[in-house]
Amino acid sequence: MNVDIIGGSGFIGTRLVKRLATRESIKIKIIDKAPSKGFSDLAVIGDVRSIDDLQNTITDNATIVNLAAEHRDDVRTLRLYNDVNVGGARNICTVAREKGVKTIVFTSSVAVYGFAPVGTDESGKIAPFNDYGRTKYEAEQAFTAWQKEAPEERTLVIIRPTVVFGEKNRGNVYNLLKQIASNRFVMVGHGENRKSMAYVEN
Repeated sequence: MNVDIIGGSGFIGTRLVKRLATRESIKIKIIDKAPSKGFSDLAVIGDVRSIDDLQNTITDNATIVNLAAEHRDDVRTLRLYNDVNVGGARNICTVAREKGVKTIVFTSSVAVYGFAPVGTDESGKIAPFNDYGRTKYEAEQAFTAWQKEAPEERTLVIIRPTVVFGEKNRGNVYNLLKQIASNRFVMVGHGENRKSMAYVEN
């Protein structure tokens, strides 16, 4: 079984590859615009914004796991959210059709719900408040359209994780915990805010 992990050089992708690499029945390929520090022997360079890159790297009949995303809060220009998240999804679907891909797993985000009430589940209202959430939802729609073209033959799995943290990740959760541990954390407001988060191994 061939599994192409697009965006597999990142934090979550590296952990996923580590798990899948223990299974002899799975042949893994990482497709990423950045080199893989942990699995360079499995990686090829490819950018989701380039149809040519995807045509040259996606394996025929592979299962695709798409982790590629523009997600940082300081992205400039904002057009990158559209180019990578939406345009990238459409490019993946185009090449998936050409390559006979039957299964795509897409990592979206809870950001599609915006400022959702506590207890919101998958049936919650789609109400993104930023370009990241908006473009993640538009990407979902691109993948859903691909699956609906041949619903008896194609499988689509969409995952909407919250903020993921863990070892070797230096994102927002790391910075928050570091401030608390060093006694430099300053409470702003009433202190009753909630932040959803998940440990990467869960």
